[in-house]
Amino acid sequence: MPNPRRQPRARAQPWDAQWVREDSAPFRGGQGVSFVARAKDGSGPRVFVKTLRPDRVRDAKARGRFKREVGAYETLADLGLPQILDHNAETWKDRRTPMYMATELIEGVDLDTFVTRGGRASVDAALNCVRELASVLNRCHEAGVTHRDIKPANIVLRNEDITKPVLVDFGLSFNNAEEDKLTRLNEEVGNRFLRLPEHSSGGRFPASDVTQLAGIFLFTMTGHEPRHLRDESDRMPHRRPEARAVLEDLLEQRQLLRVLSVLDKAFATDLSVRYATAPDLISALENAMRSDEEGDDSLEDLLAQVDEIAASRGLLDLAARRNSLSRFTTSITRAAQDYLSRGLQWSGKSISGEVSGVDGEWQHTRVSVHAPGDDPSYSVYRVEARGTDEYVLLVDGEEVWRGTSADSSWNAAVQRALARQFLANQANRAKGNDC
Repeated sequence: MPNPRRQPRARAQPWDAQWVREDSAPFRGGQGVSFVARAKDGSGPRVFVKTLRPDRVRDAKARGRFKREVGAYETLADLGLPQILDHNAETWKDRRTPMYMATELIEGVDLDTFVTRGGRASVDAALNCVRELASVLNRCHEAGVTHRDIKPANIVLRNEDITKPVLVDFGLSFNNAEEDKLTRLNEEVGNRFLRLPEHSSGGRFPASDVTQLAGIFLFTMTGHEPRHLRDESDRMPHRRPEARAVLEDLLEQRQLLRVLSVLDKAFATDLSVRYATAPDLISALENAMRSDEEGDDSLEDLLAQVDEIAASRGLLDLAARRNSLSRFTTSITRAAQDYLSRGLQWSGKSISGEVSGVDGEWQHTRVSVHAPGDDPSYSVYRVEARGTDEYVLLVDGEEVWRGTSADSSWNAAVQRALARQFLANQANRAKGNDC
């Protein structure tokens, strides 16, 4: 009779042929279950074995992502990432076979553990950490690989040294956007450390990696995760009270102003405004962190201080909006001037002496197109900024156009408004003469 106390023998797994798991708790992640192991013959150092989670073994997408991660490590073999030693990625189409990879074991802790247990970095150490990561990240991008999941848990510190970070877990990376079928364009890429708007539709942009790297810099210095580019009070991560207080404590006044300005750009909602490459971000941070000599009162330095304060208070963005609004307003008067070729006249004037709003969010002017000898009959043309890059044109309070630039649709809308204004004035004049 069978012995009721005998436990069923565990089913042999593909990695059992070469690796023996150490008696320690496994590491569980979104896609896999990992553990530390040694070679079965006892040779060589310990390794890190990552396996596809049992409940995802038959998932074609999960298997494809696992294969892609192996490919990323092989593509980036000379970048200081963990060396891949063994895998069975070639079985990815066989849904019956569990998948695994064995990589070099990085002795140390991840950045999340290091910081949360009280290892918040100094200014220099934080900069050195992201500088090392930026170097690797830039070479990844040059090789056509974006990571898409840069967070403290995916950064291991060799020997717990903050200045020796190693980027791991390329499970969400990709090499070729057209071949990347594993994350649909409308499928969100999850990263709770810093959720980016472009990832809500599966966006694949190197600049997104750079934004997450800026998040690593902030987290390493302050211990606060950015989570979102804007919180419920519309504050950027570095301008929230807890993180701002730490930065004020760590940085000199001018360093603080410059770092805030760099992070304003790094965490902009509009992807096109952010730093496009990792070296761009590092260069800006290095310049911001430099220490200034006392008593430098050269014109160049004084103007630089003015710009730093303006940037830290968002005044440069305000100036950019005002310039954009001015271009729209100028194009209205330019369109009115076109009527001179038809023998008509035009005139314009500001309203109560105001040309733009105090906050730089709108500009308005009065314009009239009329025949020679007729009294001007003005309409109010008001351009308003909406959000970061959208504008609206209202004529006498009615919206007639909405867009991002003074393109052909803008010109057509202005021309229609001017023509309708002139014809309406003529109709009213004719009606008055009939009376």
